[in-house]
Amino acid sequence: MRTDGIIAAGLDNKHLFPGEWPSGKATDFECIGLPDDSKMMQVSTPRIVNMVTWAFAPDMLTFEEACYLSGYDRGTMLQVLEVDGVDLDNAGRIEKQSLWEWLEVSVEYAHWDD
Repeated sequence: MRTDGIIAAGLDNKHLFPGEWPSGKATDFECIGLPDDSKMMQVSTPRIVNMVTWAFAPDMLTFEEACYLSGYDRGTMLQVLEVDGVDLDNAGRIEKQSLWEWLEVSVEYAHWDD
């Protein structure tokens, strides 16, 4: 069972590997789907998000894509949305640039006195 938040995002019928978007668009790696009744052992793989992943991400992200890119779980991302930390369009998608800026400010704030 995956422990990195993708299962919590409601995508438990599909096993995602690093570089694949929850929306189903593969980027770096291929998706491997296992049948729900599979007896194979499922090994958790680390989520790898790098500059290439950011570059190929769409400009407007779904909630799950924003969680994937930021590394935030659903609860943390909801808190970011509640404080208007990122910009949304009319469809409720998150602007990639504003998410990047939120992450930059968060790191800067965390290391303010360093």
